[in-house]
Amino acid sequence: MKVSILLPTLNRIAYLREALDSARTQTHSELEILVSDDGSTDGTQGLVQQIAEEDPRVTLLPPNPTPGLFTNINYLVSSARGDAYCILADDDRLLPEFVERLVKPLEADPSVIASFCDHWVMDGSGTRMIEATERNSAYFGRDRLHQGRVPDPIGAAIDGSMCMGFSLYRSDALRGELFDLNCGGAADFDYAIRTAGKGALHYVQERLGEYRTHAGTATNTRAAYMIGGGIEVFERYTFANADHERRRHEWLRRAYRALAYIHSVDSRKDSLTSIWRYLRY
Repeated sequence: MKVSILLPTLNRIAYLREALDSARTQTHSELEILVSDDGSTDGTQGLVQQIAEEDPRVTLLPPNPTPGLFTNINYLVSSARGDAYCILADDDRLLPEFVERLVKPLEADPSVIASFCDHWVMDGSGTRMIEATERNSAYFGRDRLHQGRVPDPIGAAIDGSMCMGFSLYRSDALRGELFDLNCGGAADFDYAIRTAGKGALHYVQERLGEYRTHAGTATNTRAAYMIGGGIEVFERYTFANADHERRRHEWLRRAYRALAYIHSVDSRKDSLTSIWRYLRY
């Protein structure tokens, strides 16, 4: 099975070589590595072109016609030619056996639409943070999952267990499914829920990637944008399953509480609106 590793990038050249090296050293041999730069001014394109001359699996796509994080990801997804694809952030890293481990469930069972794994959390220098990793796994429910087919795909998606950066998607099952730009910073959340509604998910109970946390991440610099996107996602869904619906309401309560705190700094009106919506759930 040929796998496309899709790498959107913007002014992260300090980390980009590490991300590309982690893609190029995968033990799975059938790869294409597509990079789409979203207007970097730090020499990113030159670096990628240099690496592409050394490794024919690496391709720098023409400029993204519609700049933006998720428009760039959609551009990559639409350009991929692999039987499956994963999305690698330009500041993260894959462990060498990431693709090999995650592709096996897709090869073994056509009903599996996506596989995903756990991952390490590392700091800006690339050092693994053990306690932060354990907290992350617990917060997103991966410590409660077992190896194999996920018994409750929608529940796992609601919990955020399926991290976009450490998932492998079957191309033919998701063809035409793009990230919804109306979901803002949580378009990946919405994508996970839609994916879970289309077929079986398989969890690989290993940490096969490394997520970098640093001052420049959207979570740290655009908290209101990220939370607002999540609210957009969960306001649009209702679930027939009572437990799913309960978890949706709990998520919205937490989100509106956090948003009220953020808005309290600069907007009393927005803060009160968020508090009212918090009480509604």
